[in-house]
Amino acid sequence: LGSSPDGAEQTVIRYRAADGSLEFDRDQSSTWPEALGGVSRARYPRPPSGLIELTVILDHSLAEVFVGDTVVLTERIYPQRPDSDLVRLAAIGAPVTLTRLDGWRLDPASG
Repeated sequence: LGSSPDGAEQTVIRYRAADGSLEFDRDQSSTWPEALGGVSRARYPRPPSGLIELTVILDHSLAEVFVGDTVVLTERIYPQRPDSDLVRLAAIGAPVTLTRLDGWRLDPASG
């Protein structure tokens, strides 16, 4: 999420079904030299249904990932490029079925 077309800026959210781990990788989230990178991790064992519900909220520099109703990871990402607004999905190692994808673009709050 928050990816530029060339991938120079991107925040990667990985779910590894084999060990039930969720990763929030900020190592390429920003081209700003003072931005902190790093990887946050949480455990979320794959449910018997195999369905994993992710809710991602991105508000420019704040990104939150909710998994089901039990896990949340919140991080600052500080994208610098105006074109860092892409969301990309990929499955590696096993087929995945995307059953639903909703997206909303909110207008900035006026003050």
